[in-house]
This record gives sequence, C-alpha cells and structure tokens, in this order.
Amino acid sequence: MIDKFRLGVKELIPIWTTFMPDEITNFLHRAQNFKKEEFRITDEIWAEIIYRFALAAHAKVMNKEHLLKSLTPLYIGRTASFVMDAWESSADEVESKIEKLCKTFEDKKTLLTENWG
Repeated sequence: MIDKFRLGVKELIPIWTTFMPDEITNFLHRAQNFKKEEFRITDEIWAEIIYRFALAAHAKVMNKEHLLKSLTPLYIGRTASFVMDAWESSADEVESKIEKLCKTFEDKKTLLTENWG
C-alpha cells in the first residue's frame, strides 16, 4: 500500500499542486521517503486533503472522474497509515481513533465553508 502511495505521489504531484497548498504537497513529497514503520498521514493532513479535493471538484479544476482517480493513492496511503496506527489497538481504541478523525473533520470544516463560494 505504501509503495502505491509513493508511486502515486511521484506521478500525480504536478496535478495536486494546482489546488493544494504548499504545506500539503511538501508533506507528500517528504512522506514518500518515510520508513515503513514511521509512515503516517495524520488526521489533520487527511482532512485537509479531502477538503481540498472537494473544493477542487466544486471549482471544476478538472474532470471530476480524473480528480477522484488521482485521490486513490492518497486514500491507499491514509488507509495504510490508519491500519499501522491501529494494528495493536482494542476495538474501543479503534473506535476512539475514528471519533478523533470525525472531530478533526468537524474542526476543519471552516476550510471548506469559507472557500466554497
């Protein structure tokens, strides 16, 4: 999964730089080189990525199908990150991690609402 993330970043970063801020694209560049055991995409970064993709779709920066397909390696990377983070967690701990992710999306919602117009 991490290898698919790395390949996606290598091939798709030029597309993402058209609608994502430098701090996110810089993180993605760095994340390509994270060791497997250190690979993490935080809730905050993930929420911003998703909201930036939503804004790009709303602004019609490109065909929505192409945009969605370009999200796939990031989704795979986030999934790998979550699995590694939750690997030794109990069901209650995993539920807590998911609740924390939901709270992060709620906290960052202003990014979406302030830029939608």
